Amino acid sequence: MNIELIGGNIHRIPLIKKQDRNAETSQNTNYDDMWSYTFHEDYAYLKLGTFVTWKMSLDWEAYLDEFFEQLSKKRTQHLIIDIRDNEGGMTEVTDYLTNRLASKSGILIPRRKHLVYKKVSKNLKPHLSTWSKWYYNVGWWTKKLDNIYRTPRFSRMKKKIKRNTKAFQGQTYLLVNEANSSATFILAENLKINKYATLVGTETGGTKKGINGGQIFFLKLPNSNIEIDIPLIGSYPIKDLEDQGIIPDIHIPITIDNHINKYDSQLNYITRMLIKNN
Repeated sequence: MNIELIGGNIHRIPLIKKQDRNAETSQNTNYDDMWSYTFHEDYAYLKLGTFVTWKMSLDWEAYLDEFFEQLSKKRTQHLIIDIRDNEGGMTEVTDYLTNRLASKSGILIPRRKHLVYKKVSKNLKPHLSTWSKWYYNVGWWTKKLDNIYRTPRFSRMKKKIKRNTKAFQGQTYLLVNEANSSATFILAENLKINKYATLVGTETGGTKKGINGGQIFFLKLPNSNIEIDIPLIGSYPIKDLEDQGIIPDIHIPITIDNHINKYDSQLNYITRMLIKNN
């Protein structure tokens, strides 16, 4: 099948059988397989495809401990962390990675957490699921913020990142793209504003004006079994920021030709143009 794209270029895109398409879009995801690392002559490559660690069987922190221990033993000077297509998950992974790369003290964008409900009704609760029972009744651990919002009691907005004397001292590159949101948005933000890594790829998802997530209700409609994901917490900066994602230091788009030829222009830019020239 021929497809004519903008600019008059003609590309032949092969048809795909139904069973092959179903296999590619299968929801039977093994979350452990979304993490991997390899060591090369000039660099180490760490792929983190998800931060949904509660669906992983491996001990994610021990896994990363082992990786960074090998990184130190091998005296690797270039580290590539690939979070492309990672939509986020637990901020504990963000905190871990930020600490491992904090070779100097840094800052955080302070955000206040907002919730817009107090308690889930008895009629609705049977159709909801989540990973923390605390969120079915938030009244006892939140307080009024104003006439609309509630905010966690005793929560403190962290503004600083402590220097880690054992942090990785080499050059770190973070591969990012439009899918990055929630915890991966925050990771990209932390590493960029503190210059803990050089960001390569395309603008992240999310917006500096505020992000939601952190906790989600999964609502399954009783007749259709359609699932609706409902974010419960909004995190908003105390100062107004731009309505944009995190802009990479080096913008490298993925083109149609890249997809067709299965050529990773972003990763290859780092390995060929940046690492080889250092």
